[in-house]
Amino acid sequence: AIALDLDGTLLDSRRAIRPASLAALVEAQRRGMKVLVATGRHHEATRAYQHQLALTTPAICCNGAYLYDFQGETLLPAAALHPEDVAELLRLARTAGLAAKLYTSEAMTYEVLDAHIGKFIAWGESLPEPLRPRIDRVEKYETLLAEKPNIWRFALFSESDTTLRAFAQALRDMPRVQGEFSEQNLLDITPAGYCKGKRLTEWAAGAGIPMENVIAFGNYHNDVSMIRAAGLGVAMGNSEPDVKASADLVAPGGNDSDAIAEIVLHHLPN
Repeated sequence: AIALDLDGTLLDSRRAIRPASLAALVEAQRRGMKVLVATGRHHEATRAYQHQLALTTPAICCNGAYLYDFQGETLLPAAALHPEDVAELLRLARTAGLAAKLYTSEAMTYEVLDAHIGKFIAWGESLPEPLRPRIDRVEKYETLLAEKPNIWRFALFSESDTTLRAFAQALRDMPRVQGEFSEQNLLDITPAGYCKGKRLTEWAAGAGIPMENVIAFGNYHNDVSMIRAAGLGVAMGNSEPDVKASADLVAPGGNDSDAIAEIVLHHLPN
């Protein structure tokens, strides 16, 4: 099996899958390998790539908070944030002047339009309508939370790295949550104990695939768990130093190169 992070890994700087990567992954599936996406994204923001790759595997979404089956349009094993923790995170975010994004079972939601969510909206509008992600503006999160939806990911974006890292430190007093950076200016908060590596290991066991027969590609801190869990953990050339240190192999190029295609083709079964 081959597991791939999206942003900064499989996707180039234009948020596109490179033609060589697409061809290599299609060939891998033709030869009997399973290919699955493992991302911090909501499944709504993953759908277009799942469709492009013609995958039948579920996607690991929200950094392992859940698996999503696109064929049945259902969430598989899942762990939501505790409602009390969501309320406290929202209070802390507002105190820090940070605009949060809450991911429900149906949509990505936001109160304040910031650069991060603005890029997703613009990207979504460029897609064919059936593949556009659902991104809902909420007037006030308290109204949403009163409806008691499951919240899978609480995301915070800031141009200030210092502000986000201070917020991440404060999470140590909240044992039911964990924070991981999926980009330099993006902090993802999900239920403690769940990560890409855990979900990938569980999925592989269910599929009868030993982890030593899994290749995992990633580039940022939220990818380290699956890079370490895989038989061949690959850090992209554009990865952070600690991500590279966790990998078995550092790709010869970054996400704007054809490094993924080269590595996949090298490891294809006969």
